[in-house]
Amino acid sequence: MQNAAKADAPNLTAMTATGSHYCQCSNGSASTCLSTDCASSHRLTYVEVNTSATYTPLVNWPGVPTTTTLTSEAIMRVNQ
Repeated sequence: MQNAAKADAPNLTAMTATGSHYCQCSNGSASTCLSTDCASSHRLTYVEVNTSATYTPLVNWPGVPTTTTLTSEAIMRVNQ
């Protein structure tokens, strides 16, 4: 996941990408991703990628920060 995010932005050499996964029961209750969770419903698994990069404008303008951190998050449910 991290490699796909970085490959999608090849010009951002200082971009970081962090992948993770988590689960939730289909009835909305919490899950620890164990097969014994969600006895009265089924378990849903999600993958998540968070990215962060620092943007520095080519020209400094009064009132505009010299650098800005750009962040993004993508979440997708895994088919089971």
